[in-house]
Amino acid sequence: MESRGLLRALLPGLIVLGVHLVLWQATPAYRAWPWLDRVVHAAGGAAAAWAVLCLMRAPQGAAWWGRHRAGGRGEALALLAWLGLVVVCWEFFEWGLDAGGLNPNARTDDETIADMGLGMMGGLGLIALTRRR
Repeated sequence: MESRGLLRALLPGLIVLGVHLVLWQATPAYRAWPWLDRVVHAAGGAAAAWAVLCLMRAPQGAAWWGRHRAGGRGEALALLAWLGLVVVCWEFFEWGLDAGGLNPNARTDDETIADMGLGMMGGLGLIALTRRR
């Protein structure tokens, strides 16, 4: 994949990560407006789905993907699986920060489950919007 295509795939995720870090560490935004964390998790899920979708539809991704056509059921299942993996890994990372005492805004397990659901919903929303007809 050319560097421009890789940047196109990863830029939304990097932007969401940057916004998250500013809201989490540099401002009291998450403490003042707890709902903002939910919005960022949904945006992160959409950004993750965008990255996976771009990488799967790139020429190298299509070659790796093989005989399955872009936009088919196989692609949708693979995209859903990759999205789920990204969401679970991110939440596991956040849970580790909470358990290790590194997160001043430590959360509960219920919030972790809700964040995973919001990440998946954000990703599924993006998949629905970009689905090839």
